[in-house]
Amino acid sequence: SVRGVDPPAVEDHQRRVHTRCWPANRIYPSTRVQRRILSTRSHRENMHSRGGIVDDLTLAWREHRRYIGGATGVFILGMLTGIGLVVAGVDVFARLGLDNLSEMLPERFTVWTILVNNTRAFVTLILGALTLGLVTLLGAFFNGLLVGVIATPAVAQEGIGPILTLLAPHGIVELPALFIAAGVGLRLVHLGGTRVFGSRQQFVTRGELRRIGLIVGVGWVILALAAVLEVHLTPALYEALYGASPLS
Repeated sequence: SVRGVDPPAVEDHQRRVHTRCWPANRIYPSTRVQRRILSTRSHRENMHSRGGIVDDLTLAWREHRRYIGGATGVFILGMLTGIGLVVAGVDVFARLGLDNLSEMLPERFTVWTILVNNTRAFVTLILGALTLGLVTLLGAFFNGLLVGVIATPAVAQEGIGPILTLLAPHGIVELPALFIAAGVGLRLVHLGGTRVFGSRQQFVTRGELRRIGLIVGVGWVILALAAVLEVHLTPALYEALYGASPLS
């Protein structure tokens, strides 16, 4: 025994310490149990992060919506510019070296030709990221400009009803698809910028790449649907309402 220390007192002190610590020992599991809990939790988090297509698409929309909104704003600006140019008497097609609008349209009016033509614009808006978004922004602006330049004199001549019938059925589907493509292009520019300047560890994560592919795929499917509507629904609706084919 240690001089000056009563052994029974030491044992009693140790017993009291153990009693006080015993609930804590009950609260905190062993290392093996901790590892099992952490492993289960990690598995659940991974499963949640993977999610389903709906979850991925929802997250993809959240990631891209401000860029899609920006592209929509640029399109509207282009459309207002086109309206202003027509009102001011500027011949936009002559300035572009074109005699009329038909030189910009496909020769055959089929779902395939329209889809191919629109897919080129769709891909260009995405790949515009390689030009730091310049081509993407110009593409969104130019598409809006064309709508303003084409629709303004047509409305003045035919009225707003027939023109809306010709543009709205497929336009309300086609334009969002193009806005999605432009939004993806702009977001890629932003991701690249944040990677270059050091606030991101990598250009794009595997999950982000999957969601980008998903929203691009959905956008292209919408674009294909717009081509079908443009060929089969829009002319039939116009003919039913106005008794004449828009192609005649």
